[in-house]
Amino acid sequence: MWAARVTDRDLDGRDLTRAQLFGSDLSGIDLSHRDLSGADLRGANLSGANLEGATLVGVDLEGAQLTEVHAMHAVIRQSNLDNVTLDGGDFRAVNFWRCRLVAAQGRDANLWSATLFYATLDNSDFQGANFNAANMNLALCRDANLEGADLHAATLFRADLSGSSFVGANLWVTNLAGANFSGANLTGADVRDANLSGAQIDPHMYSLMIREPG
Repeated sequence: MWAARVTDRDLDGRDLTRAQLFGSDLSGIDLSHRDLSGADLRGANLSGANLEGATLVGVDLEGAQLTEVHAMHAVIRQSNLDNVTLDGGDFRAVNFWRCRLVAAQGRDANLWSATLFYATLDNSDFQGANFNAANMNLALCRDANLEGADLHAATLFRADLSGSSFVGANLWVTNLAGANFSGANLTGADVRDANLSGAQIDPHMYSLMIREPG
């Protein structure tokens, strides 16, 4: 459809399902509560856009820029977000069910109560991100950077977190039952009152984690 600057006026009243917006500049645009299911947004610039309550099912966002996006309560299920940039974005309560976020970067992003059930976040960088109360059950998050991330009260049941770095991460009261931490770095991670039943953790890591009040 476009491969240049797109304004609110350009999209007003248009059916955006399956829209061809590859490489378009959509920065600062208001797409709140719009349906963009099936759209091609590869390489698009959505920095500062408003996606609150939007529906993006089966969307291709590979390589897109979503820095400082406001997307609270958006539904982004079964979409491709490989190599996207989500730095500083507001993704509270967003549904990322079965999404691909391979090599995604979301430093300091807010994913409070987000659904990442069955999502793939391999080689991603979410340093300092907020995953408080997020659902990451059965997620694949291998060789990722989650240093300093807040995963307080999140659920990572049987998630594959092998090779990832959780240095200084907050895992207090987190459900880590059956999670795979093989080769993961948990130095200084706060796992007080976390559910570690059946979790695979390299033995030498136990002495490096924060396990008791102190």
